[in-house]
This record gives sequence, C-alpha cells and structure tokens, in this order.
Amino acid sequence: MEITYLKEFTELARVMHFTTAAENLYISQPVLSKHIRALEKELGESLFNRTKILSLTKFGSMYLKYAEELVAKYEESEEWRKGYLKKSNLTMLIGLPESLMLYEINDHLHDFSNLHPEFYIETMESLTSALVQMYKQGIFKIFLTGMLTSTDQASLPFKFLPVAKGEIKVCLSKNHPLAAKETISVEELKDENVVIPPHNTLFQEFIEDKFYSVLGYNKEFRYSSYSIAKTLAESGSYVALLQEEAVASDMSDELVVRRLTPSIEYLRGIGYHPTGLSDAEKAYVEFVSSQQPFAIN
Repeated sequence: MEITYLKEFTELARVMHFTTAAENLYISQPVLSKHIRALEKELGESLFNRTKILSLTKFGSMYLKYAEELVAKYEESEEWRKGYLKKSNLTMLIGLPESLMLYEINDHLHDFSNLHPEFYIETMESLTSALVQMYKQGIFKIFLTGMLTSTDQASLPFKFLPVAKGEIKVCLSKNHPLAAKETISVEELKDENVVIPPHNTLFQEFIEDKFYSVLGYNKEFRYSSYSIAKTLAESGSYVALLQEEAVASDMSDELVVRRLTPSIEYLRGIGYHPTGLSDAEKAYVEFVSSQQPFAIN
C-alpha cells in the first residue's frame, strides 16, 4: 500500500474538496482522483460519496483514523531517518515533472543510484510549472525542467544543465491534406483544430507563445494528454503539436510526423542551486554533466 495515497486520502478527508486538496499536495486534480481510486480498489471499498457535496462513506469514516495513525507513524519514522541521513550529508531531494517518460534524465537518476548506492535519493512529483516555485521556496535544490533554446540562461533563478535537445513536431493523419508537405507553417495551422499538451506544462507555454508571436493573437487550442492527442490526430479532425519524444512513442501507422516552421526548439535537463549543495547533490550534478551528449554553448 502506497503511504502517499494514504496521505492524500487524509488531506482530502480534511478539506473535502478535490481541487483544494490537490493544490495543498502540489499535484494535479486528475492525479489525486486517480490515486484515491487506486486506494479504494486496493481496499475493496469506496472511501467517498461522490455526490454534489463530497463526503466520507461509512467505511471511509471508520478507516480514516487508521490511515491517520499510519501516516503519523510513517512521518515520525521519516523525520528520524532524514535527520540521520542529513547529518551524514548523503541525501538528495529532487523535483520531478509528472511526465517522466519525456526526460532522458530519468535514466540518469537510475544510473546514478546504481553507481552511488551510498546516497539516498528522494523525489517530489508535481506539475512542471510548480517545480520552479517550490525551488524558489527552498523545498529542493535540484529539479528536472526544460526551456527554449533561445532562453537567456543568465536570467534564470537557477543554473541549468542541459542533457538533451528536442523540438515540437506536427502529428497528423496520413490522409490529412497537409500530410503531403514535409514542413508545415504556423500560418497553415491557423484555421485547423489543434491539440497540444495539457495546461501548466512548459511545452504548452512554448507552443502558445510561438503561435501568438506569429499570428498576433491567441489561437484557441484543445489541451489533452499525449495518448488522447494522438488519437484525435489519427481521426483526422485534429492536428497535434507534441514533443518529438512523445511523438516517437507508440506511433500509429495512420499518423505522419512533420516539422513545424518557425520551429520550436527546446532543451531538457536539470535546474540546480549554484551553492549549498549536499555531497549527494554535488555528485549528481557532476554525474549528469559527464553524461551530456552535446556541448553547452
């Protein structure tokens, strides 16, 4: 049983509102709903009555005190363990975006852990847009992020270590009229139904800013997960704009991928604090730097 799910259950039971609980937990509301459903499935009973006003079921009310006790005991043990590890300067907390599949750096985390078993790695998952805010609040000193290649890195509130490059691609049905072109312009998508990555993601911001700069107004988009975006594109009713890593994953034979012009090119990597890193954090930054597949300009 995931202790995280129990923590989320107790918080939701406290505020009785999915959106408020999700904000307090630094996760999205759909992720919270998914976790609560998974907990209910594991327990074999519903925890909440999902009516107009959210309330605990009879089982949920009875189970809540046990969940609170488990969470309290876990947090007590974690406080002791973290205190012990911090004294040894061997721990590292790293902020992770919810879409880890898009970050090669996730493989580096696994490799680093195997190379340095003496270090303990903790992770905190949240929306990409929230990670920078948590970094500024001092919750962690390292997080995974991305930015446009044109970004002035000197203006950032953190140091950035790029690991991989990418660009936004146009994904559309092979029967779409634009599929005959190798490169598709922003202007040609002006009157198309376009689906892009979900709200509160860096890639959503990259795409919207590019369209605004070219067209001079805010185009209406549909926001969706990567899998649904591909399904919509396959139907021919939408054109999807996605990161090339997402496009390359589980591509249908009914879809084609084309370049967008002007291009939207980006970097993915880690943001980190320039000072005050623990031994584990310093070792991780050095490790990621040694893995870079391209030179930093």
